[in-house]
Amino acid sequence: MTTLVYRVQNASGYGVYRVNIDAEYLDETNDYERHPMPEDDAKLAPQWDKISEFSKSYWFFGFSSLEQLKFWFYKKKWRDELVKFGFSVYVFEVDDYQCLIGDTQAVFRRDRATLVKVISFDDIAEPEAEV
Repeated sequence: MTTLVYRVQNASGYGVYRVNIDAEYLDETNDYERHPMPEDDAKLAPQWDKISEFSKSYWFFGFSSLEQLKFWFYKKKWRDELVKFGFSVYVFEVDDYQCLIGDTQAVFRRDRATLVKVISFDDIAEPEAEV
């Protein structure tokens, strides 16, 4: 079986935390309830901890659903900044065993995934109200 993973990245394949941009959202995403490190995501941590430190470099972060993505990037001003800096939502299909799904995020082997489509943030329905 396969899983769809939604990854926020630019055309060069870099994710939002791997590029050197001066974006306001990076300063505001310190809410560890919504943005935990993988080892702090209750559902992901037991799986993530079994991967060797060397092998972790082959795994990329994304989301298991658009709802999960919108929970992470819940402020419209953040999504607008991401668009300004050239980010979109890349949808990958990956075998289930190449994807680990957590409560707030997912990790997957991008080198073993197939790009299905690219979605603009403008095409994603409004997430929950800003808090």
